[in-house]
Amino acid sequence: ATLLAVQPPAMRLNLIALEDGRQLIDDSYNANPTAMKAALGILKEFQDGGLRVAAILGEMRELGSWSEHYHRELGTFAAELRLEFLLTVGDFARFTTEEALRGGVDAIHCSSPEAVSYTHLT
Repeated sequence: ATLLAVQPPAMRLNLIALEDGRQLIDDSYNANPTAMKAALGILKEFQDGGLRVAAILGEMRELGSWSEHYHRELGTFAAELRLEFLLTVGDFARFTTEEALRGGVDAIHCSSPEAVSYTHLT
């Protein structure tokens, strides 16, 4: 069996073919630190296979007083993986961007989904 044969639940590692030939992985269901790291690890595998990858990450909610810590940790992890591009969305996600930038990742932060423009994604 291959990864492509696996049928995950909705919004969990769903591979979507875009009209222009690119692939989108939708892993947007109730993100948490462990799931976010796992998703980035999968992107790294694609990158190691010669594909160009980018990550668009929203903020993780319901982390309470640990929110800044886990968002910064995720940015550090993205830098360790040497992701090519990272765009984050949401208030706490700015900490992810700060750490990713510090680690050398080309990263952009947007405060809301409405603030993301097509120019960020091309």
